[in-house]
Amino acid sequence: MFAEDQYVALSALQHYSFCPRQCALIYTDRCWEENALTTFGRIEHERVHTAPSSTQGGVRTARGLPLISHELGLRGQSDAVEFRRVGSEITITPVEYKHGRQQSLIADSIQLCAQALCLEEMHHCTIAEGYLYYHSLRRRTRVPFDEQLREQTRHAIISTRELLNSRRLPPPELQPHCKSCSLRDICLPGIRRSSAVMYNNNQIETSLKEQ
Repeated sequence: MFAEDQYVALSALQHYSFCPRQCALIYTDRCWEENALTTFGRIEHERVHTAPSSTQGGVRTARGLPLISHELGLRGQSDAVEFRRVGSEITITPVEYKHGRQQSLIADSIQLCAQALCLEEMHHCTIAEGYLYYHSLRRRTRVPFDEQLREQTRHAIISTRELLNSRRLPPPELQPHCKSCSLRDICLPGIRRSSAVMYNNNQIETSLKEQ
């Protein structure tokens, strides 16, 4: 069991897997800036989350479902979870909606797999696969939850928690995806700088020593 402040947000896993520095800026330094991509993504997620649950073709789709894993210390919210009856069993399939063009497929797959791990614990079942729906492509990408992805996801959960607990900011590294990052002007990729949180902590420690 994890303490209340030790639970990792499902969205933080995606940010960490995409860029650990981006994750620390958002969840430790509380930095955020919008650009066209994040704005469109936010609007699309709000639309998906607020859409009513529905049943069509024997598939029940629940939207904005709260997810939690006490075993892994995870919590968050799904975009959509599909429940369909196959024979005498109910299969569960998480679906995550994204705005981009699969630029962060691995990070998105880890986030989706983490949702499946939560659902497995919540419903005492095994989930074989999920889907990523990229709005710009207008089609689903199937993501099988094999052991390799599950292990990647578990490792990402541990690494994300360690990073956020340390409250450190990884150094900036200029990467191709930096061009589309809304935090580019805050991150300043290629230029080393200290975390604002770490700076403030150092200032407090120095002040206490001088007293």
